[in-house]
Amino acid sequence: MAIVALATLSSCGGSQEAKAPEFSYAPWTDLSMHFDLSKINRLNGSNMLSFNSYELTHGRLPMTSERLEQGEYRAVILGTNVWMRTKPVVANSTKYQKYNTGQHFVVTRHNFFANGRFWHYGVFPYLDYYEQGYICSDYVVSVEQFEVLKRYVFNKSSNLNYGTPSKILHAVADVLLKLDADKRMASLSVVKLNEFPFSMHTIVAYQIRDYSMPNNNCMLAIVQFNNANNDFIVLGVVPGNAINQVQPNMNGSYDVYFY
Repeated sequence: MAIVALATLSSCGGSQEAKAPEFSYAPWTDLSMHFDLSKINRLNGSNMLSFNSYELTHGRLPMTSERLEQGEYRAVILGTNVWMRTKPVVANSTKYQKYNTGQHFVVTRHNFFANGRFWHYGVFPYLDYYEQGYICSDYVVSVEQFEVLKRYVFNKSSNLNYGTPSKILHAVADVLLKLDADKRMASLSVVKLNEFPFSMHTIVAYQIRDYSMPNNNCMLAIVQFNNANNDFIVLGVVPGNAINQVQPNMNGSYDVYFY
């Protein structure tokens, strides 16, 4: 996919931009509770579109990484070489057992904060015995999240796989569920596009295409990751095919340019 460099970018709402044609999520799930597509602009004289992340989400429900708050539940490891530990401390002396993406277990206690991280306490049942210990919550997802990854990412022609960093997978699983992918019999293609590194955050763009749709079949999800942990916030899910550029603003928002 070709990405065209943009020599000069103006912030959203500048004189070089005009109101874009009206967009719709149809036939996708309506995400207007999270994003205001009326805030998308078009650069005059081009087919390039843009939005400001603050304007797109202002007054809307944020779409962010969430730690499950329910009681005991079935969960799945999402990560490579994830250690179960005897104590909620990252140290060689606490390592007990190593797991990788796909290992199921039962969370019995969760979301308690210790030593700079959130932790789960889990039970890993086997045929005639079980193991239990602490797992950093950065590497834990619900069964529902894992199933949507298996269905639309791991078994498809995607550049994402079991070895992809957990936060990259976690974010796309959340977006797919918000798009009601678990309720669709669609032929989805999920591809990670560009990464834009900044001092405290990294912006990652995903392309989610539904080949069963004749029109409006491609969405872009633009996600802001915290460089210090696995937390993220989705800056926008918009109709589009490719990302061009992301520019940070003094107020903490980002201007995103796409096609």
